[in-house]
Amino acid sequence: VELLNIDVSDEASVKSAATSLSETLGPDKKLYAIVNNAGTGIAHESSVSQILDTNTRGPKRVVDNFLPLLNPIGGRIVNLGSGG
Repeated sequence: VELLNIDVSDEASVKSAATSLSETLGPDKKLYAIVNNAGTGIAHESSVSQILDTNTRGPKRVVDNFLPLLNPIGGRIVNLGSGG
């Protein structure tokens, strides 16, 4: 298991993490899963813009950057969310 701390609202942060992991994996290894677990909301006193950037655009940024690293046979994308 490789955990990456990424600011999903920052394209450069996501791209840097994907590049770093790609170098770590090398050309022959692929990811089993991409897990999107970032989230924010009104309870965090986030603005509507921050909420959309983290909860909507963030997972898309992650998938766009990490999809080339995902195993095409059996790889999966897991999106987590909460209503809290």
